[in-house]
Amino acid sequence: MNKAPIVFLIGFMGSGKTHLAKHVSGILTGKVIEMDSEIEKKYGAKIKDIFSEKGESYFRELEREVLYEIIATNIHSTAPVLISTGGGTPCFYDNMEVMSGAGTTLYLRPSNIVLLRRLEKEKEERPLIRNKTRDEILEYIKQKVNEREKYYLKADIVFNPVNPDIGNLAQLVKEIIYSSFPYFG
Repeated sequence: MNKAPIVFLIGFMGSGKTHLAKHVSGILTGKVIEMDSEIEKKYGAKIKDIFSEKGESYFRELEREVLYEIIATNIHSTAPVLISTGGGTPCFYDNMEVMSGAGTTLYLRPSNIVLLRRLEKEKEERPLIRNKTRDEILEYIKQKVNEREKYYLKADIVFNPVNPDIGNLAQLVKEIIYSSFPYFG
């Protein structure tokens, strides 16, 4: 049985999923969906506010609900669909299995140092690291990536972008999408 033309970008926060998805959207004849944006739109609140007001468990329930809705809406798409997930999406409930069953999963796996450099710049927007020092952020990254790798490594494709040119990386993702679903190429 062929999978639906859905590709899920997964990886730790700061791995570049959203940034890459934005660049791919300009060269893909299909749809690009940012899960966090869909959650914010549906619930009328920023992710950081949902976390601070309702907690992580509540957020993970919303996240799962939106994931299922996105898949149900796009499972019979006639064009490729690229979905940028949240960093924890694959690690809760049966989300990774659901994504793997619905489409192709691509894990972006930069080094912990690259993650640290990126996350330090945007820590105020990241509820899980907002009040941490640089050393605490690095320890958090090491701990969480170690915990989550068992989920991330179930991906169909594992990609470690080292000093990527975003345009070339976006083109590579487009090629991966079209090679996974050649009837769209």
